[in-house]
Amino acid sequence: MGEAGEETTPPRPRFSWGPARYQAVRAEVPFGDLPLIVLSRDPLLDGGQAWPPVERDAYRRLWTEGHRAIAALSTQGEEREIKGADHGIHQTRPEAVIEAIEQVLATAR
Repeated sequence: MGEAGEETTPPRPRFSWGPARYQAVRAEVPFGDLPLIVLSRDPLLDGGQAWPPVERDAYRRLWTEGHRAIAALSTQGEEREIKGADHGIHQTRPEAVIEAIEQVLATAR
């Protein structure tokens, strides 16, 4: 609660990296066919429920676009949304992390 009992909302994230920036990085440092799996949290567990719907939806869209852009740095890149995982995917869904690592290693061999 803020002053005089007013509700406050969480601070808004600032985005300095977006799809256009990732494309610029790709042009400078291409990953080629390097195996790459980008894991994304479950969008329903991102903590944005307290935000106004328009801002929450914009945040989720930018987050997803950013992860897809990272995956696109490699011709073998893929983005996976991990259901039931929050930001700490390695803690809430360690089996998904292990599976992704094993898959990247198998592809690289």
